[in-house]
Amino acid sequence: MELVGAIGANVEQSNVVALVFANIFLGMSEIVFANLPLLFAIAITITFSKDRGASGFCAVLAYLVFSSSQLAFIQFNEGQVESILWFHTEIEGITTTTLGLTTLQTSIFGGVIVGGVTSLLYNKFSLIKLPLALDFFSGVKLVPIVLIPSMFILSLIFLIFWPWIGQAIFFMGTGIQGAPAGTGGLLYGILGRALMPFGLHHIPIILAFQTSFGGVLSGISLSQELLQSGVNQIDITTIMASFTNIAGSSTARIEGDQNIWNFINSLPFNTLASGSLQIPIFDWFNQELGVYAGRFTQDYPTYLGAAMGIGIALIIASEMKNRRNVSVVIGSSMLVAFFTGITEPLEFTFLFCAPLLYYLVFVPISGFSYMFMELAGAHVGVGFARGFIDLIIYGVLPVAKGTAFYWAFPLAIIEGLFTFLVFYFSIKKFDLA
Repeated sequence: MELVGAIGANVEQSNVVALVFANIFLGMSEIVFANLPLLFAIAITITFSKDRGASGFCAVLAYLVFSSSQLAFIQFNEGQVESILWFHTEIEGITTTTLGLTTLQTSIFGGVIVGGVTSLLYNKFSLIKLPLALDFFSGVKLVPIVLIPSMFILSLIFLIFWPWIGQAIFFMGTGIQGAPAGTGGLLYGILGRALMPFGLHHIPIILAFQTSFGGVLSGISLSQELLQSGVNQIDITTIMASFTNIAGSSTARIEGDQNIWNFINSLPFNTLASGSLQIPIFDWFNQELGVYAGRFTQDYPTYLGAAMGIGIALIIASEMKNRRNVSVVIGSSMLVAFFTGITEPLEFTFLFCAPLLYYLVFVPISGFSYMFMELAGAHVGVGFARGFIDLIIYGVLPVAKGTAFYWAFPLAIIEGLFTFLVFYFSIKKFDLA
């Protein structure tokens, strides 16, 4: 429910042709994002295995066994999950529906772990040669035999420990929701950018986008607040039907900043009632429920401004004899950062020769981008990264819902001027050119 969801949600309801095309693409995208854990399991296994074809099949088998094994140890009462392993009873938001089965809500983490274990087992057992009498089961054929009981054991480990881990993530996420405005985004932005050179920035991204660490929207709280705020019954029915479709139940939760933003944006209206007033829908969720969609998705000033300031400083501060070559390399990196939000080509041009500039200037700037956008009241989502293209799709198109995307531009100018001055004079003073 990413790109096409963002577009389709903001198409005029009277435009039948546009709605049909939007719904076609929405259906195709929903099946992908509903099965991201499985896709991650396959991707991790293929990446770290020596035989990519057979290992991909093993990853699918492993994830199916991992998910289905959990069902026997989840207890139900009148169709509702009552406990896990009979002793985990604090389970709100811990379970979900995976491939039609009730399982733990391990999100992408489950897929990553399954993929990692599968690749290890595949690399080890696919090379084993059994005695002649059992030779038929040697090599790749031995992997599923080992994989099935291994995934059963892994599922038991998750059943024992994941409810506690899930609750811990939930409490951290709700704590961040109640923290002073902007502080969560500030810390998240600093952490993510600091981990970028090591390729570990995807860890906080997954936490913020797909788990309760990034925020929690409760179906029970939502339905109560809709009634108390004076929202008409037709709109309430529409909202709760959409919520149930995504969360699986009207009493469940939607977790993760990106998932919450996508849900709010998917609703077919721009404002909701708050007493006698009609306010933009993103502002309504913030004011009435304390759910700020976009807290961890909108450091657009970093890409539109700070990265541009750094690039211009690197070009102007370069030696005249090298300036043409520097302009080509840095200029192309700037275009990539501006339009797509991919900054690695630019970052790696100065990271190793001036790491202090990266960690003392660029890293904090990334955190402040999140903070200032939240303080300004912006609610811009994200699809691939946070470049100009995403700003149009997730900020400009749904502006009537209260995205306030325009704050990205003045903040980008300020950050761009700041990074230009700091980088330019630092390069000149310390002769880093």
